[in-house]
Amino acid sequence: MRTSFLKKVTTGVLLLSLLFGSAVASADQPIDPDNGSTVDVVGTASATTIVVTMPTVLSFAINPNNVKPFTSVPATVVNSTYAPVDLQILGITSTSGTDTKVVDVTSHTDQEWSALGRSATTSQIALGLESVSGTPITVWSPAEIEGVTPSVSAGTFPLEPNSSEEIQVVAKHGNAWDVAKTLNYKLYVRVALTEG
Repeated sequence: MRTSFLKKVTTGVLLLSLLFGSAVASADQPIDPDNGSTVDVVGTASATTIVVTMPTVLSFAINPNNVKPFTSVPATVVNSTYAPVDLQILGITSTSGTDTKVVDVTSHTDQEWSALGRSATTSQIALGLESVSGTPITVWSPAEIEGVTPSVSAGTFPLEPNSSEEIQVVAKHGNAWDVAKTLNYKLYVRVALTEG
């Protein structure tokens, strides 16, 4: 019985507050013909939910016996957000067990890269990403620093609302591989709403 009475009182208070709020909100005000008047304008905006789908693996192969020794498989990045988004490339680092470390792309000229000896070939590689579709963009990873996770954007791939972009790995490397080996790296990325 008491619960029923409490429900009736609560419902009554809610109805009164709604009626009172409506009366205040719909109250009209006269406009002064000489000086005009102001009217409050109130709006709300929800935060944008960023939805970007990235591939879980990007792959490449180096065959120093080919005229073009480096090949990469393109992968698709999808922006399902209703706003433009920037895919920021922070860097690429080698995983445990990979002795070929990521160095700055400007460590060697193109001619020097192709002339690297065995020791330099198996210890150095420059890695980056490039767009395959859309505006041609290449973003090179900075040199990896042991024990440091990349956190500063090295470059950006802009993604339009509800769009996709094909990207692939690019590299500069030597050709003096003495044995076949598997190279494993981690790509660090961040997505953010486009500034400006």
